[in-house]
Amino acid sequence: QRISLLASVIDAGYVGQCVLSHDVGSKNMLRRYGGGGYSHLLADLGPAMLIRGITESALNRMLVENPARWLTGENSVGMT
Repeated sequence: QRISLLASVIDAGYVGQCVLSHDVGSKNMLRRYGGGGYSHLLADLGPAMLIRGITESALNRMLVENPARWLTGENSVGMT
């Protein structure tokens, strides 16, 4: 459901405003204890997003370019 929603947001033209992240907030979220672990977003969800039709370019924007702009203090996150 989340990947479908994300695809809809991207299709609507908002990829320049999306930043993807996740956290590990408890022990049971670690791979060792059955959770997705720290690599869940890249190892599990990334391939699922590609299968769903989200492009590598869109993933790079949401995982690298958009966060870099935000972290460096650029005012505009980009609407293109």
